[in-house]
Amino acid sequence: MNNLATLQTTIALYCRDLLKELAMYEEIRFDGRGLAAAVDSAMRGEFDISLVAELHRHLERASAALMSVYSRNPGVARFQQLYARAQSITEMCLNLMNDPGMKRR
Repeated sequence: MNNLATLQTTIALYCRDLLKELAMYEEIRFDGRGLAAAVDSAMRGEFDISLVAELHRHLERASAALMSVYSRNPGVARFQQLYARAQSITEMCLNLMNDPGMKRR
């Protein structure tokens, strides 16, 4: 497995862990099926920037859902922490997608 495939797998693992945690809170209205499918694809395939972009797209939706629930429940620090975690994983995707080396592939 090369470095890019390892990074893709790491991002997918982080997404999978986030999905498990999101499922624990009924207040969070996020349909995770799309993200789960993207995670499965990213875990079993070779590196593909389009898979990273798909993870990113679903993470953006998860972040929006988390921001929404946090804005309704500002006293629940866990929602803010989950939002920050989703944003961190999203940033990992963006950094990889915006890497100048990716434009040459």
